[in-house]
Amino acid sequence: MILGATYSHHQATWLDLKPVESLKAICTWPIKMIRLGAYWDEIEKEPGEYDFSKLIQQLEICQQTDKKVVLSLGIKAPRWPEFYFPDHVEPDINLPTTQAKARQFIQVTIQTIRSFNNISHWQVENEPLDPSGPHQQTIPLSFLQSEVDLVRQLDSRSIIINLWGNDLSTRGNLDQAAALADIVGIDLYYKQFMMNVLGKSIYAGPRDSANHLSEILANSSKPVWIMELQAEPWEKDGAGYKKSNPGSFNVSQLQKNWQAAQKLPVEAVFFWGVEYWLWQQQQGNNQFVNWLKQLQTT
Repeated sequence: MILGATYSHHQATWLDLKPVESLKAICTWPIKMIRLGAYWDEIEKEPGEYDFSKLIQQLEICQQTDKKVVLSLGIKAPRWPEFYFPDHVEPDINLPTTQAKARQFIQVTIQTIRSFNNISHWQVENEPLDPSGPHQQTIPLSFLQSEVDLVRQLDSRSIIINLWGNDLSTRGNLDQAAALADIVGIDLYYKQFMMNVLGKSIYAGPRDSANHLSEILANSSKPVWIMELQAEPWEKDGAGYKKSNPGSFNVSQLQKNWQAAQKLPVEAVFFWGVEYWLWQQQQGNNQFVNWLKQLQTT
């Protein structure tokens, strides 16, 4: 099983962590791969003016520590608000002008960073076929196809398309992703806040049973990776996330999530939320990092 983690400097900053030092710390852990995002709004703040300095620095850190990288490209990227339109781009994914600018961003990004041989995979968009963000938008399938075609023209590395795994059978988009990608990613959250009932938080996990989910993934025409395995709280808001004892996550829940993932027919698991582990470590709680290190030695 390949072990990886997603890293977002936005999340590190929100948690008052130092982004560069945080990534360096994660790269000392016993994982093989890091998923990074190319955030359009911060890279192209002005039309045609690109600043890849933060992303290049992250790639260099991963390269120096022999970590392979999955690089997420496109309009969508890991973490809220999902869609990272620059201010100078009309935030309508159905507009031909917006789509043209997005493809241009992808092209410049690949041309700028493809010399990094530690980039092993391109992830085209993030959960593109699933409604998300403030307006619950999806990336049109025809546009996604054009993005994938562009990436394949520019570089030969494998392409990943990931999907929201908690509603996999009801949304029924696995075959669409598999037709476009070399690897299908799924994102699984086993204790997700849903609502408050009489002052009590109600949580839910994947809608499909473990057996049904396993069957669906086993029938995929492409290999399946878990690109996001819940490894942080999922609460109503940021205050709930930072509570000393959030109902959706602790080290016991992390172990349960890992055990569930191990039973699925997947080749890799990327932990989602490892910035939270560092934040907890900063407060003297080493449980999550120690769990990972023990996981590798047992």
